[in-house]
Amino acid sequence: MVFLRHTFLPCLRISTVVLFFCCVYCAFYCFSSNQDQSGLVLTDLGRMLGDLNAFDATFGRRQVVFFVETSNSGKVLERHVCSLEAAASLNPNVTVLLVMTQQTSQIRRENNTALVRLLDEYPNIRLACVESKQLLKNTVLEEIWTTKFLHSVAPVQHLSDLVRLALLWHFGGVYMDLDVLTVRNLSLVLREANLLAADDADHLNSCVMGFERRHPLLQTLLEVVRAEYDPKSYSTVPTAINSAVVAYFNLSVEEAVKLRKWQGVRFYNSNSFSPFKYAKYLNLFYPTSINWADRISRSSYGVHFWGSHTNNILFKENSTAPFVQLARKFCPKTYPSLYT
Repeated sequence: MVFLRHTFLPCLRISTVVLFFCCVYCAFYCFSSNQDQSGLVLTDLGRMLGDLNAFDATFGRRQVVFFVETSNSGKVLERHVCSLEAAASLNPNVTVLLVMTQQTSQIRRENNTALVRLLDEYPNIRLACVESKQLLKNTVLEEIWTTKFLHSVAPVQHLSDLVRLALLWHFGGVYMDLDVLTVRNLSLVLREANLLAADDADHLNSCVMGFERRHPLLQTLLEVVRAEYDPKSYSTVPTAINSAVVAYFNLSVEEAVKLRKWQGVRFYNSNSFSPFKYAKYLNLFYPTSINWADRISRSSYGVHFWGSHTNNILFKENSTAPFVQLARKFCPKTYPSLYT
């Protein structure tokens, strides 16, 4: 009994204290690494703001294509997973980075089976999270976030617009919408340090863009967005892009697109990423006898399928609609989860 009282019990107390601090450390470590046992592993981009070395170290100094998810729904739509698969499979040496603004606990594996399956197949697909307030802080866009954005009629879309611009401002790189389906290797596109894409002869869209970090045209764009942002307009940021180009280059958008490249900025025509114009986006889901998968991949890099208008359009497995042909070919692993 003396032995137990003087030797065993003090050791037990010490072990208990050590165990307690180990548990606290492990809990802190798991939280700080943004990993939940029932959730997907995310990289916290907030810690890398202003630290490009940390960003490069994390993503291997490879070229990065950003995708953004701001719905806070806790689920990445299967059609968006399709876009991630197409981009990753056609560009194995590029990091396809999906940035989400929601908290880790909301990104549950059981709600994202298509995405989980894809992460096992493609190591170049990475997931990250960032707090919107932190990302926009100390940028030109912070003023919008704290004032006008509070009255937005389309908060998901507007937040996506702001986040994509802030990501390019902080890190540089290329951004693509989740409703852009890649149909060709992007190596030629990624050689361009600064790029914008048109969706018509005289109109630029924000679905695809790329900038060097803090490029002066990007600075102009941020300032125009701050001045022109209208919380009651759905397409306020795409409109600002066109205004910024006119102000920066002192030429029309149509002239810029015709020039193809001007003062170090590459302008891609509408066929490059929007072969189906907005006015005819329903044609993407009409059955046809034309082999669109081969035709488009010869002339375009991607297909903007106007997801905000088409995500709820259903189709059968054997449909011959252009979008279905493209999905069947360019995201074969995700395709079975797309049709009814």
